[in-house]
Amino acid sequence: MKKIFSSIIATAILGSSAYAITIDEASVKAHFVGFKMTKKLGVPGVIDDAKFEFSKTSGSVVDILNGTKASMDFANENTKDKIRENNIHRTYIANLKNSKIEASLKDVKGDETSGNAIGVITFNDITKEIPMTYSVADGKLVVKGVINMNTDFNTTEAFTALSTDKQISALHGKKTHEEVEIYFDVDVK
Repeated sequence: MKKIFSSIIATAILGSSAYAITIDEASVKAHFVGFKMTKKLGVPGVIDDAKFEFSKTSGSVVDILNGTKASMDFANENTKDKIRENNIHRTYIANLKNSKIEASLKDVKGDETSGNAIGVITFNDITKEIPMTYSVADGKLVVKGVINMNTDFNTTEAFTALSTDKQISALHGKKTHEEVEIYFDVDVK
C-alpha cells in the first residue's frame, strides 16, 4: 500500500513539473506591427526600454502570465528606419496626450501551449481591456493582441495626422491600416 501511495505522489509531482516552464526574464521584448498598402504589408518594430514584471519566472504558463505588468513609452519605438521613426514622431506621437503605456494581464486561461488572457492597457490616458492570446513554441512564450490605432485609446487625431500626411500617404500607397498587432515574447529555458 505504501508503494502505491508513494507512486501516486511521485507521479503527481513529476507530472506537474512536466508542465512547468522557466522564462528568461531578461530576454523579453515588446513588439508591434503596423500595416500599410492595400495588400496589408506589415511594418514591424519594437519598443526599446520596455520594463516587464512577471508574477513568477517558473511554473505553469498561467501562473507566470497572470498579473504580469509592463511599462514603456511608445516614443521609444524602434523600426530600424530613422526616417520612418521621425515620421511617426512628427505625426502620431506629436498628437497624443501621453505616449506612455502601462499594461497588465488578467484572466489568463489555457494550457502549457496556448490560451487566452485579457490585457488591461493604458495608452494616451485611456484604459481599455484587449483580448490577447498566448502560445509556447520554438523556445518562446508569445502573448499577442490587436488594437485599433484610430479608435482605441482616443487616438483619432493622431491616426488622422499619420494617415493623411502627404509623405507617409505616398509611402503607404495611400492606405494606412488602423489595426496594429501588439505582442511581447520571452525566451523559455
